Amino acid sequence: MAVFRSFQPYQGGDNLLWSINAIANCQKHRTIHPMLGGVSSVGLRQMKVTGGIVSASFPPAWDGQKNEIVLGEFTAGSKVEYDMDLAIFVAMADIGTVGGTNAIDTLTGMANAVECILLAKEAKARAISLIP
Repeated sequence: MAVFRSFQPYQGGDNLLWSINAIANCQKHRTIHPMLGGVSSVGLRQMKVTGGIVSASFPPAWDGQKNEIVLGEFTAGSKVEYDMDLAIFVAMADIGTVGGTNAIDTLTGMANAVECILLAKEAKARAISLIP
C-alpha cells in the first residue's frame, strides 16, 4: 500500500490520478463524460463584412451549449467573407481538475501516470520476490 500512497492519488495530491479515479467510478453504462471544444490558435488573414455586426468574437469562442465555434453575430442579410486558419482541440469537461484541458494531452498524461504506478508496483513485487 505504501507504493500506491506515495503517488498521492487524491484531489490536491496528484490531480491527474484523482481524475482517473473520478472517471473510473462513474456509471459507465449510463453516463458519457461530456467533452468540450476549444480554439487553440487562429490565423486571420482577411475578414470583410458587408452589412451590420451585432457582435464579434476574436479569437472565436466555443459555445458549449450549441457545440459550435462563434466568430460573431451579424445582422440579417450581411455578407461575411474571411480567410483564416483555425486550430481546434477536444477538451475534457466536468472531471475535477482536468476540466477544460486538452483531451489528448490529458489522456496521454493519465496513461503515463498509470504506467509509472505499474512499473513501481512491479519493482516492489520483484524486490520482495513475489515475481521473478
